[in-house]
Amino acid sequence: KQLYMARVDCHLIHGCEVMPDATKSLIEPLVDVQVKFIRKMLHVGSRSMLVPLHTETGITPLQTRRFILVLKFLKYTLALQDKHLVRAAIMNSIVLHMAGRKTWFTDLLQAARNLPYPLAYELDPWSLTPDYVDLYSKMVFHCMERSLQQQVDSSDKLYLLHGRKEPVKNKSPRTITLTLRHYLDVKIKDHRKALTWMLLSSHMLAIERLRWRELGRPRLERDHRKCRFCKIVVESPEHAMLGCTSSQVLVHTR
Repeated sequence: KQLYMARVDCHLIHGCEVMPDATKSLIEPLVDVQVKFIRKMLHVGSRSMLVPLHTETGITPLQTRRFILVLKFLKYTLALQDKHLVRAAIMNSIVLHMAGRKTWFTDLLQAARNLPYPLAYELDPWSLTPDYVDLYSKMVFHCMERSLQQQVDSSDKLYLLHGRKEPVKNKSPRTITLTLRHYLDVKIKDHRKALTWMLLSSHMLAIERLRWRELGRPRLERDHRKCRFCKIVVESPEHAMLGCTSSQVLVHTR
């Protein structure tokens, strides 16, 4: 994560404060770079889901990160004195927007509509103050977290992450949607990769592999993805590691 923030993130957010992402197609190549880097970092394949790339690393989805940085720039300009040219330019943009013209502020509102989740309310040009923009930014981040958590909770691929709570110092464990997970700190690379593959359902067990259509083979429903040894139970990570006794090699390895 430190490598990403130091060497990659700076290029992906360059100039985003002065140029809101009003056109979806223009940000897609940047999002692809972020996704490919995180997948390489986690050692997961191209079939892995997008949501856990963020929930497991604590890296904010790029579209949201760039939008929040624009809001921080807006908050900064609103806090300037009237004599500053930057503030004058932004205020002029807001006035022209309210007069029906397309301006920087119009692009900012379009960038908000382009976010891949609904927001609680739209940015009100009549209520713009530093405190209002700060509250709006927090609302955007909260809506993003709620959307990510809903996608995790509704995914049958990520069932091992359902209901997960993180330890908090001097407090009861609680749900944290976006954070660097403790299992990614495992020192032995092979162990860390195995844990990641299991939790993110990027392994080669039948419960995952047989959901794919490949080499002319149809996709099988979950109940038909049986264990290669016992042929009775669905071949899941928990069955392979803890339950199956039909292979002496597996039992001995366990």
